[in-house]
Amino acid sequence: MLRVCVVIFWAVGCLHLSQADEEVTAEGVSVKIQGQSGGMTIGRTENPDQDKNAIKIKFDAIQERDSSGNTVGKSGSDKHSFNNFAQLPFEISSLQDTTYENLTAKRINFTASITSVSATLRVQTYIFTEAGNITIGGEITKVEKGTVKFNIILDGWTFCTASTCNKGGSGEVGAFVDLTISIKGKGTPSRKTGNNKRTDGEEYDLGGEASVALSKKIIKDNGDPENMPGNYPAFETQGNKQLFVFRFPTFLNRVVYDPTVYAGSADATSGAATIYSGFSLLLLIFVGIFFNM
Repeated sequence: MLRVCVVIFWAVGCLHLSQADEEVTAEGVSVKIQGQSGGMTIGRTENPDQDKNAIKIKFDAIQERDSSGNTVGKSGSDKHSFNNFAQLPFEISSLQDTTYENLTAKRINFTASITSVSATLRVQTYIFTEAGNITIGGEITKVEKGTVKFNIILDGWTFCTASTCNKGGSGEVGAFVDLTISIKGKGTPSRKTGNNKRTDGEEYDLGGEASVALSKKIIKDNGDPENMPGNYPAFETQGNKQLFVFRFPTFLNRVVYDPTVYAGSADATSGAATIYSGFSLLLLIFVGIFFNM
């Protein structure tokens, strides 16, 4: 009876952490989503925050740039560049059963409005419950049970024109949107090569047997997949931040991009292992007291 109670408590805790956050679990992988900033923690323990091998993903910045790579839209009331997502609230959906390219999966969506540019940022997060391959523009990526994929969808972005954005008396024209995401694992990201990769795109080892696959492909306005401009996606470090930059050229309605995350092994001293070890210790103490009465 005691075991059943523990299981029920865990399930309720995962699905209803608070009004702001949600945590979902499938195939031994837990994903915690922060409602206030859209950040995610992905790990192999019940509470991924307690897994030292967990992957932490945060939206770091979104910046509109001109054709020379200069940031535009920084002045005026309608900002086109943001360096902080901490105060951006996301609406999180319930977990649903679905399929992705005929592979079974669980899906949860979270959405935020960026009102100054009339845009919507939506993240469709999938946990695969079936192994197989997914393809975009001829680029193949292998997925396993428990692989996490998150489609980033930017809808309705209003780009700078010479008449709407101005700096020092000169008009500014937007050519790209750069989305910067912090993806942090146990170690410093290192690029995988050759047969070590599970994708035709880029894959980075994050430490703790975790990695992230980054497609070179984007989809604009429901058209055919195309490569990101230049050498993007790009990896860079700023202090203790490990940042990946994705560049989206101008679009009319929407752009879609989809990284893929492979969770590593659970840290044996944290998360579920710690919870159950502590519970076992309490149970042994209780049994000892009971039989010594």
